[in-house]
Amino acid sequence: MLTHSKFPLAAAEAADNIDGGYFQYVLGDNALRASIEGDKGAAPFGKGLETWMREAPGFNVDKIHTPLRLESESAGILYLWEMFSNLRYLGKPVELFVIPNGVHILQNPAQRLASQGGTVDWFCFWLKGEEDPDPAKHEQYARWRDLRKLQEGNDKEKSKQIPAARGVN
Repeated sequence: MLTHSKFPLAAAEAADNIDGGYFQYVLGDNALRASIEGDKGAAPFGKGLETWMREAPGFNVDKIHTPLRLESESAGILYLWEMFSNLRYLGKPVELFVIPNGVHILQNPAQRLASQGGTVDWFCFWLKGEEDPDPAKHEQYARWRDLRKLQEGNDKEKSKQIPAARGVN
């Protein structure tokens, strides 16, 4: 959706996400690799590489214009690293939230609260411009305000690249 859709999104989150990217393919076991190859219709080698360049999210991060919050337990952080590091490299607004000692389906109430509360905070910030006044969240909002500046700069650059609409005679 983020890399191949023309539908604009104001904000997004991918929690514990398998996006079928190259890095996930390399890290994955045979079952994950087979699944990703099935989705792409090819392995990322030889002629299949063209398909991957066109379809894999990690090769298309330049098309993402949405502030993105990535979330993972610490054991799965590498699965998100390709997307996170590429977006950071391109100066796109991205947050990586890691839940130490978390498991695939969060069981610990404090971890669930951190995950779900962070999601609510993220969307309230980006969709409504709201910030929780809790002093413990000051650093979070400072980071996000910096991300908003990045987004505003990216939006200005993008608008320069879109030709102005012409009137109909």
